[in-house]
Amino acid sequence: MSGNDASKSLRMLAPVLQVWAEQGEWEISLRLLETLQGLGHRPDAPTVTTVLRSMGKASQWARAVELLDSLWQSGEEPHLRCYNSAIYIQAGATQWMQALQLLERMHQRGVQPKTSSYNLALRACSSGGQWQEALHLLSSMGSHGIMPNSGTQRAVDLTADPLQ
Repeated sequence: MSGNDASKSLRMLAPVLQVWAEQGEWEISLRLLETLQGLGHRPDAPTVTTVLRSMGKASQWARAVELLDSLWQSGEEPHLRCYNSAIYIQAGATQWMQALQLLERMHQRGVQPKTSSYNLALRACSSGGQWQEALHLLSSMGSHGIMPNSGTQRAVDLTADPLQ
């Protein structure tokens, strides 16, 4: 199959994958994504993010991390949007340590986190009651050239007062 044909196939199947994901059928959408990869298709960030969101709705936070790892092991570096989606899932599942590990992986693998990445990790710390980790993360933002914004302030406020 030529590169152009593969691209057309992926564009045609991506909406099918999205429908399964939106219906909460994360397993089917993940299998379809894996099948596409097995056929030599490189999934784009929106497609992977759709699968990750579906996994998040089903509380499949560990599988979300496995998906990112499998993409990386197959030679594909997950996009910033994919990492952010996975960190978001970790925050929702109070998996603050996993969120921090994903942020660290981004640095290690050369994916430049954005302020939004840090804000999501801060929210994970907040949801896990880890205010010391949140303060450490906040202080590390500057050393990585990341500027806090209003979302950062909100995440820090939630960490300081989880009843807000």
